[in-house]
Amino acid sequence: MNEISDENINNYKEISFNNFIKILRNYKFFIFFITALISIFSVYYSLSIPNKYVSKTVVYVEDPSGNSSASIPSGYSNLASLAGINIQKGSVDMTSVVIERIRSKSFLKSLLDFEMVLPNLMAVNEYDQINQKLTYIENDYDSITNTWIRETPHGRSKVPSHIEAHEYYIRMLDIKLNKVNNFITLSVTHKSPVFSHYFLDLIVRQINQISRDVDIKEAESAMVFLNNYLKSATTNDLKELTNALISSKLKSIMVANIDKEYLVKTIDAPYLPEKKSSPNRSIICILGFILGLFLSVFLSLVHNYLKSTK
Repeated sequence: MNEISDENINNYKEISFNNFIKILRNYKFFIFFITALISIFSVYYSLSIPNKYVSKTVVYVEDPSGNSSASIPSGYSNLASLAGINIQKGSVDMTSVVIERIRSKSFLKSLLDFEMVLPNLMAVNEYDQINQKLTYIENDYDSITNTWIRETPHGRSKVPSHIEAHEYYIRMLDIKLNKVNNFITLSVTHKSPVFSHYFLDLIVRQINQISRDVDIKEAESAMVFLNNYLKSATTNDLKELTNALISSKLKSIMVANIDKEYLVKTIDAPYLPEKKSSPNRSIICILGFILGLFLSVFLSLVHNYLKSTK
């Protein structure tokens, strides 16, 4: 019985396979037409997707104030805190602060002060590789007069605000933190390789500049307080501490003014992309062909089954 059953099963498989081949032959023109149609559409679709370029950089954060108060006795933490110096180390993870600051709306607002950043974020149509120039959406931005002409969206202004632009900014920005060594990989994706490189370099420069300005302002305010306090100090210990704090703040101002990479240090500098990162048109075309083939075969089998049941 087992031998007969196995033989019947093998015959059934052979018949089924032969029927399948017969159906494919009967519907070969239909299969060819559907497969070709979807393949052509996938080619057209892949060509319609604009090229995008990614510029990357690898950086790490080195807190310039980390050693500024190393020589200050911890017993004077109250006075030091009044002067704006945190003697307790490790209370703030500067790497996390830098990442969140780069992602913030307020940081983007500072970037939008630079020429053509906002139009390049929100109004780009395509990139002309021959002339290496960007074209803009005609209904949104007039590149000749450099003015926004878009219809004002509900609740928005004609010139996009940094809040509206933030979603475009986050979409093109990618930040990855290596938790082993605290290295940060920053990347910017854009239709223009020139702008992706420029904008990423601008982000690194601006995060350093903002941090520098904030620390200088805090140091100068602290020195005003300390100089006034020094006049009223009654003991040598307090005078010694106050002078140490003043020296620490002077060192902070000096470092801020001479160090170009004040907070964020570059390991691998931003580069101008030479090749597009997306789309992968060959993969899209191959997937379109496979989809067309499977869909046409499936429809042929369904049609043949429906016809045979009538």
